Amino acid sequence: MPLPSANASSYSASQASSPTGAGASLARMMEKVDALRASMPDSEDERRDRLSSRKTSRRPSASGRRPSMAVRPSGAGRESIARNWIESPATTMTDHAQMVTDYEVVRHRYEEALKENEVLKVEQQRRMESYLRREQEFETRIRDLQAELERQSSSKPPADVRMKQLREEHRKVMHSISSMQVREQGALQDQEKDLLRAFRARLWDVQFELENERSKKDDGALEWIEKTRTLGKELDWSREEALRLDRINQQLTRDNQRLKAQLRSQEDDREFVVRQVLALKKENLRLKALWNGEQSPATRRASVSSTGALMPMRSVENVSGMTPSKSAAFASSFVADGAESMDDLALSEAASNAAHPANIANSERVRELTARLQETEERYREVVSRLKRLLDVERKNLRAVRGAHAKDLQSRTELEVLLRACVDDVRKEVSHARSAEAAGAAACGSRPGSASRGKATDSPSRPSSSSGERSARMAPTSELGRKDRERVLELLLSQERVVSLLYDRAFPPKPVPNAADEEGLMDDTEVSASEAELLQSLGQ
Repeated sequence: MPLPSANASSYSASQASSPTGAGASLARMMEKVDALRASMPDSEDERRDRLSSRKTSRRPSASGRRPSMAVRPSGAGRESIARNWIESPATTMTDHAQMVTDYEVVRHRYEEALKENEVLKVEQQRRMESYLRREQEFETRIRDLQAELERQSSSKPPADVRMKQLREEHRKVMHSISSMQVREQGALQDQEKDLLRAFRARLWDVQFELENERSKKDDGALEWIEKTRTLGKELDWSREEALRLDRINQQLTRDNQRLKAQLRSQEDDREFVVRQVLALKKENLRLKALWNGEQSPATRRASVSSTGALMPMRSVENVSGMTPSKSAAFASSFVADGAESMDDLALSEAASNAAHPANIANSERVRELTARLQETEERYREVVSRLKRLLDVERKNLRAVRGAHAKDLQSRTELEVLLRACVDDVRKEVSHARSAEAAGAAACGSRPGSASRGKATDSPSRPSSSSGERSARMAPTSELGRKDRERVLELLLSQERVVSLLYDRAFPPKPVPNAADEEGLMDDTEVSASEAELLQSLGQ
């Protein structure tokens, strides 16, 4: 029970005035305080102090011994404490003030505990009322349900006699159903066995037909493969033959052009020689007419000498603008005409000597002219031989140039053939890849069925159409990509023949001329200069 503060102060004053009663009352007060402290819950500060004291008490001391736990003083101890407190007045006053303070704290805590107790009692009362109310509701609900159950059980009609009959009929129906299921299951098994036997028989027939078709297809495939190989060989042979005939045709075309050019040059030479022969014949007729006329021997000799001098000059004028073949033909014709004119001159001289004996003194002049004509003939023969050598050299050079040109064309043609073959191979690879992709896409998009099997079975019977379609679907050269062109170059350079041809084209071998060719080869300017000098000397 709490004590009023006024009573506490008067009580403390009376205890202070009587030291003997103060000790006993103080001891009783201490006991009450300890009892109250033990019954009341600890505060936060005391709990922390107690924990700290426990921790310090658990720590070992410097001497290694654990400190002793604080023991509350017993009754005799309290009396001794009170006696000591009475004997020391200063300590007694300090403890009294501390006790008053502790009393106030304890009283305050006691009041708080009472308030909390009242709150807990109110809460407990509220909970109890709520529990009682729920319990009453549950009991009311149980009574209602029990009444409903009793009402339902009381309103249930009595067992009908027909229920036994219905149950019996139900048992019979279920038995009939089970027996029907057994019979149906047996019938289904028998039907399944019959269907399985029919399916196996049909499967055997289909397998037999399939084996027959496969054997037929294999035989046809072998025939078609052999035929394809034969046709491929024939195609290769025809291609090689066409290339060979093409090369021969080109060579014959070049030879035809060369022969036509030679024919034109020979016709021009023939026409020129014919014109020269006609001119010389006219000149001979004129000279004969002059010789047989009424001219003096001196006039005849002058005319002959002028004619002999005129012919070399004309020959020089004509030969200066000729080709080697024309100049050679002209030189031979001129030598023949010179010999003929010389014979005519000798005959005319003999006739004149026979007719006029007085002209014997001029025979030396005739001999001199004859020697000069012979010298001129020798010079012309030398010119003809030189022109023939020049013509032979030119022909050799022309043959060498034509051979080099033909070799160049042949190597170029061979390179073109190899390049075309490589391009065709790459185009075939691209076409096969595209057809395989298209076939894979079609196979993924199509559904398996009898129509697809029929198409797959009928497709090998028409290889020509499929090959035609593949050739028609061959990728054009313009659609070849960078990788395809690199593949073409790789295939082309992998052949040793291509590498050798390219090496020969890049580094052509230098021909070693023969000694005879070196002796026979002459510069056109030097030959022309030598011809001009020779003809001028003949003219002089």
